[in-house]
Amino acid sequence: MVTDTTTTASTTTTSSTTSSTTTTISTTSSCGGLRWNQTGVVVATGFKKPLAVYIGANDSIYVCDKDGHNIEEWDQCSSSGVVVAGSNTSASGSTSILFNHPEDVTFDKNGYMYVPDTDNDRVQRFPSGSNNGTTVAGTGTAANTLTGLNKPQAVAVDSSSNIYIADVGNKRIMKWAPNATSGTIWLSDNDIDHTVDIVISPTSTNRIYTTRDDKDVIYS
Repeated sequence: MVTDTTTTASTTTTSSTTSSTTTTISTTSSCGGLRWNQTGVVVATGFKKPLAVYIGANDSIYVCDKDGHNIEEWDQCSSSGVVVAGSNTSASGSTSILFNHPEDVTFDKNGYMYVPDTDNDRVQRFPSGSNNGTTVAGTGTAANTLTGLNKPQAVAVDSSSNIYIADVGNKRIMKWAPNATSGTIWLSDNDIDHTVDIVISPTSTNRIYTTRDDKDVIYS
């Protein structure tokens, strides 16, 4: 038996589930701090297609909702999220305040947020507290050039603010230096077309790890 606490706008109730009973949990609060446990607890819900999560300052949770075309921030003591970038009505677009199927979210050491705006073929950067993004990689049109991207799906930023992008439509990992107007090919390989995430080693900015959605492997 698993016991969950469900929080709504006005009441808090406790419900139990067994093998014959299913309870749908709308929201729950993670206030008080969570620890690793084999039994998961719902801390955020109501998304259309959440693809990536980033844990920020004060344990805030940032969720990239691909089909919601936005990034939501969930405070650890909150039962609802706040749209910090993109649409709050699930609308897509190509302006500086909209996304078209974003697929990842990460931050650099200075608090800037980076989002691969996949179907707009660009990577957007957002200052803290702003929903107005700046294109830091790509042109907004699919291209196999050093200035262009084709379906970027994952992004990571190292301690020197270099940006690593899984440019899956071009089957490559691109590296963009700070304020650069074009990137360099860090890795080109047919296996890149199924990359779903990039992680940079905390001990070396020269090693990155990538995961695929079609094979049970991790590359470095």
